[in-house]
Amino acid sequence: MVSMAASANLASKLEPIAYSLPPHFFILSSPKATMRGPSTTTMATFKQSFLKNLLSSLKNSSKNKAMSTLSERKRAIKSSADIAMATARTGIAGAARWPQAILASSSSSFSSSSSLSLPRTITFPCKMMQGKVRRCKSIVRRTPLMSSSEVARRLVRKRTKVLRRMIPGGELIADEISLLHEAMDYVVHLHAQVDVLRRVSRAAVARRSNASSSSSGGLAQLKERTVQISDIGEISRKMIRFMSLIT
Repeated sequence: MVSMAASANLASKLEPIAYSLPPHFFILSSPKATMRGPSTTTMATFKQSFLKNLLSSLKNSSKNKAMSTLSERKRAIKSSADIAMATARTGIAGAARWPQAILASSSSSFSSSSSLSLPRTITFPCKMMQGKVRRCKSIVRRTPLMSSSEVARRLVRKRTKVLRRMIPGGELIADEISLLHEAMDYVVHLHAQVDVLRRVSRAAVARRSNASSSSSGGLAQLKERTVQISDIGEISRKMIRFMSLIT
């Protein structure tokens, strides 16, 4: 069991680090130019807004008394990061649907993290499908080989379908060009989210190294919890999968 005030304590520990960060903290590691993302100044504004919203969201999540277990806390923190990212994006010029999809999902009874994950696939036992499998095999043998263009079209349709599921609100976008723009916008801001959380973690480590031995234990816990918030590995894997779909 975890303390109810864990998120509030985490926010109070992150706050002095966040406000002590230098201005260039938000400018470095801007998205690649090949992504055709927002300007460096725009992304710096987004990162500042994201960090401010994250602290506010963490404080609000600490008021949820139903959040007691470690897994529930982790989901709440991940949700706070997503809500902070979506809120920061809505303050930047340029239309995008994914922020509204995240915010709408967070206001419902379901966790926003579940809305970002792939939908569950229903599978049936093999013994129930044996007859149909045999018939399908016989049909496949009589089907002529597909041309390379047809294979390419099927691959594009498959990737597009997966991409729609991965982007919040992507299934409501009918135009494939708009879907690609939405995906690129989402990836750029996801990259910025990871960058901010990594730098906060590094700042916590640097602050721990400069702190006295009496306070080093608390900062070590801060580092551990900051890494837990970022969930960098999960987000990075999602970014890699996005890039494989849109390139």
